[in-house]
Amino acid sequence: MSPEVVDLFVRTLAGEGTRVSRGPGRDEAVVEVAGRTHRLWIAPGTPDGSDEDAELLWGPGVSAVESAARLMLVHWDESLATREPHTTGWWTYRGGGFDPEPPWEVHRADHQG
Repeated sequence: MSPEVVDLFVRTLAGEGTRVSRGPGRDEAVVEVAGRTHRLWIAPGTPDGSDEDAELLWGPGVSAVESAARLMLVHWDESLATREPHTTGWWTYRGGGFDPEPPWEVHRADHQG
């Protein structure tokens, strides 16, 4: 996922009144929801999509960056509503949703298989 997508995701959440900041890495965000801190890790290599795909999903004039950020927002809302957070507060985004897993568990699983 490009840094521009993550930046737009963070700016949009902040614009909605959510307490959010960038983590120490360019692929991290820290979000506070209902008094609980969530650390989001966006896995490297998660695709942004294309401008053509963006226009099919959202209509004319929507860029791939904006589309990817919008999808991340939808996925974040859905993940919060339907999944229990990991005890550490970490979530991992690999496209399609945020999984309640810390990055070190994802990394370990990716290298065991």
